[in-house]
Amino acid sequence: MAPSIQRKISPLSPLQQYAKDVSAAADILTAFCIEQGLPQPSFGAQAPSVTIPYSAPAEVQDARQQLISSAADLQKLATEPAEFLQNQAIHYQHLSCLRWLVEFEIFKHTPCGESISYEKLANNAKVPEFQLRSVTRMAMTSNLLCEPTPGHVSHNAVSALFVKDWKQLEWANFMTTVSMPAAAGFAEATRRWGADDEQNHVAFCVGMKTEKWPFEYWAQSKELSDRFARYMTSVQSSHSTSLEHLVNGFDWARLGAGVVVDVGGSTCSSTIALANAFPELTLVTEDLPDTIANATKLLSAQPQSISRRISAQAYNFFTPQPIQDGDIYLFRMIMHDWKNAECVAILRNQLKSLKAKPSARVLIMDTVLPPPGSISSVEEAILRVRDLAMIQSFNSTERDLTEFEELFRESKDEDGSLVLQNVIRPAGSVMSVLEVAYERFGECSIAKEHASEADGLYVNGDSVVVNASTKVV
Repeated sequence: MAPSIQRKISPLSPLQQYAKDVSAAADILTAFCIEQGLPQPSFGAQAPSVTIPYSAPAEVQDARQQLISSAADLQKLATEPAEFLQNQAIHYQHLSCLRWLVEFEIFKHTPCGESISYEKLANNAKVPEFQLRSVTRMAMTSNLLCEPTPGHVSHNAVSALFVKDWKQLEWANFMTTVSMPAAAGFAEATRRWGADDEQNHVAFCVGMKTEKWPFEYWAQSKELSDRFARYMTSVQSSHSTSLEHLVNGFDWARLGAGVVVDVGGSTCSSTIALANAFPELTLVTEDLPDTIANATKLLSAQPQSISRRISAQAYNFFTPQPIQDGDIYLFRMIMHDWKNAECVAILRNQLKSLKAKPSARVLIMDTVLPPPGSISSVEEAILRVRDLAMIQSFNSTERDLTEFEELFRESKDEDGSLVLQNVIRPAGSVMSVLEVAYERFGECSIAKEHASEADGLYVNGDSVVVNASTKVV
């Protein structure tokens, strides 16, 4: 195995250093593919959706991230400041083309394994040929579709994925019909409402031309609620939000035959994943009544060895937690939907249960924003997208570690408050796992000791643990 990249002090110019880093990372990935008998990364339609497996050794995953980061920095460094705006025009036209291709089902009408003429493709899709030609050729500059011979269109590795995997197509559809209009309406929303935190005073409402806030909007009809559910399934199928990070991001085995309560757990996907991985656990999914009705149906389709250990019960997390014997109260992708006041209310409603069982913990799995510039711009941009999406849809936000700790301090009663004990960001995950305990006033707190360690959460995608004042990378 080739060694991992070691950057040394050298007289190289920034351009040369980035180019050297790209070359070194490419050498590691190429060697790994050869050693493992894997195909080299390719634009071809038959290329796998994942060339470097997520199970690859850490040094190989690091090399891939280094290549992406250094290549992006190299391009930015080589681009003149005066060229900034023309590059932004490229970005919005790429999204516009994606919207057009999805709308007219161009991916479906393009045969896999062979090419098709523009004329025939336009006839099949019932679109003007000149528009099709312009749109597809622009899309090709973003590595979407290809033109193997003049006048003929074919799939490449990226576009073929929209045919092979319905979840990718669903995500693209939602991104270009909901997320994109909401982002475009952001400035107008700020102009109208400023810092007003009413639920329907958000960019989503501007972009979708509605007075209903997102959850109310998607609940209007079964068609809309099903569409949102398909989108959530699509997003959660991404490796960056995979449930494997929940399974691997906490020491569940230490609970033995413990009880895990998934608060706001939707249709039991988290509890099913945990039940499969840890056969001793007993699990409860809590959510609103309509959601629990669907969850119960899905649970009935699971093997008895799984379904008998999972129960689903109705619960509104703005009311006191009814389960008093839980070992873990899990909130996965919950807090980022709500403003600080609501988050504090949700957490305070768990305090009675935590006090009833001092060993019990709250486990929050959400994005923890890094200090600006502390990780690669590519990784940071992905997290900032999530932050802006929350603002634009819910008037909420993704939070940094300091903001989470403030939430925990505010989540108190007359006897004590919540304190952060551990944080881990699993490799490849856009979310971190925060372990939180209830601590009575006057007890020795370890939470304050690690506040200065927040930067350690982000080190080139490696799993990073913050435990009291000790940082393990």
